[in-house]
Amino acid sequence: MSDSPSSLPRLFAEFKRRKVFRVMAVYGASAFVVLQVADLAFPRLGMPEWTVTFILLATMVGFPIALALAWAFESTSGGMKRTGDAAPGELEAIAAQPASRRWPAGLLALAGVALLFGGGWWVGQRSGAGETSPAARSRDAPAEAVEGEKSVAVLPFVDLSEAGDQEWFADGLTEEILNSLAALPELKVTARTSSFQFKGQDLDIKEIADTLGVAYVVEGSLRRIGDELVVTAQLIWAADGTHVWSNSYERSAEDLFDVQRDVAEKVASALDVFLDDEQREAMFRSGTRNVEAFEAYLRGAEEAEKWHAGETDPGSDAGQAEFERAMALDPEYAEAAIAHMDQYSHVLMSGLDIGLSQDEARYALLRDLEYAAEHASNPTTRLVAEINVEIFSPTWHRMGGLIEQLAQRPDVAQMRISNGGVGWLRHLLTIADTELARTLAEADTAANPLDPTAWWGLAIVELADGDLDAARELLERGRRRAGNHRFMNGTENLIDLREDPSPARRWVERDEDESESDFPENFWLPAYRALGDEANVSALARRIDALPGGSAIFVQIIALSGSVPFDLADTPNFARRLEEAGIDLSDFGLPATVS
Repeated sequence: MSDSPSSLPRLFAEFKRRKVFRVMAVYGASAFVVLQVADLAFPRLGMPEWTVTFILLATMVGFPIALALAWAFESTSGGMKRTGDAAPGELEAIAAQPASRRWPAGLLALAGVALLFGGGWWVGQRSGAGETSPAARSRDAPAEAVEGEKSVAVLPFVDLSEAGDQEWFADGLTEEILNSLAALPELKVTARTSSFQFKGQDLDIKEIADTLGVAYVVEGSLRRIGDELVVTAQLIWAADGTHVWSNSYERSAEDLFDVQRDVAEKVASALDVFLDDEQREAMFRSGTRNVEAFEAYLRGAEEAEKWHAGETDPGSDAGQAEFERAMALDPEYAEAAIAHMDQYSHVLMSGLDIGLSQDEARYALLRDLEYAAEHASNPTTRLVAEINVEIFSPTWHRMGGLIEQLAQRPDVAQMRISNGGVGWLRHLLTIADTELARTLAEADTAANPLDPTAWWGLAIVELADGDLDAARELLERGRRRAGNHRFMNGTENLIDLREDPSPARRWVERDEDESESDFPENFWLPAYRALGDEANVSALARRIDALPGGSAIFVQIIALSGSVPFDLADTPNFARRLEEAGIDLSDFGLPATVS
């Protein structure tokens, strides 16, 4: 550039003569409008998130091109032509204009540039790969909250009905919202067992969020008057209690699932989770859309929870009748079939007396599982149901292929193996595919930190790997975080037996004196083996092997003890199942024996 003091005004005048400033202003303003329209409209048109970023990059690349074209060409009545040289004195006349005449064009140009790059920054922040939520952008969030900000817990909705008798219905709505959000891989959603720990507790939201390791909390209430519902829901950023989104709904009870859908979609949107048609379908394709069937399922689940807790007779058919009603109202209600199957599994695995023989119970259980597999809402749920069918089937020829398919599913880590209907899968994978079992157990513990069975599930994977110290450590961590559980105590006893078999005699004698059941006491096998009592090992193993659910019982014993405390020669049925499935037990050790 020339050192002449007049060179800068002349260059400015040349830009003005060639209308470069005008192009800069028009281009910048137009680009900003285009970017705003794209950012608002593209997601609603189902277009992928990268399309907005593409538009941003295109406008940035096009900016210098537009300026170059403005410099080189001009529009005339005869079309586009190369811009000619300035007439003598023309630039000097433009440059000599008062500053007040030149500033508007300069300011307009600067505004265009600011709009272009300001708009680019804004869209970049939003699509910046969707890392920052609207709430987090509005404040200086602590590092740990930003790191896990797409994490949410759905707390039990409070029943505000006048009679206080709709708690089960409020719980059902809560669980449906939770399940819908859990279907989104971008979100970490606390599982029901952990989030429901805070039911009825008046605790600070931040304390709850810190305990669960989430950045956001959904809470709400439900009031039901006859067939009319009043539901409130709000999404709260736990760091400072800010309400990111809230709404109130006054609807008919028949519109319950519309409320569920709207709450789940609004929460996902507020957390910057992009929802296309496929993701929306995944969120809402499980369960039922029949409110009457849903109510029957919830009443059945309430009854089942009571007998699991020992509050009612385990043989009660009150819950079973409600599950059957739910399936009658909605013939494709897979979850009701899985819940209905649970009672039969107790007959097969522990000898529960409900007036059915072992063969009758297996037939009923397989019928329910096959129903669930047929009506499963997604391929992963279907695979889990089919694997459970295989576990209780007379042959395991399909088992190896089903496990391989499950391992390849992209959403396999989202399964909650502490939930009902998936427990046997935990045991099977522990002996058949330990690494997949570890992946599922780690994901389950992260999402369900207040469920002791989740920690226990991770401990038995370590036990299967032969790391007794790691298994003990996980059991202790689980007790500190989630409390004790009888499963933990049982596994710890089996670990003790592996390290020191001397208490085995006292253990067996105590249990034999207290036992009143004719059903085989499965976990006497490790104790008999530790005592070197091969006659009782052989007799008990043969007895279990003859049961319709014998192979499932052996899988449970091996997974929970981390060993094979019997000889496969005494279990020909189970040995055939292992061979059919291609499962090798050679890595599992034996408990120590009393010297």
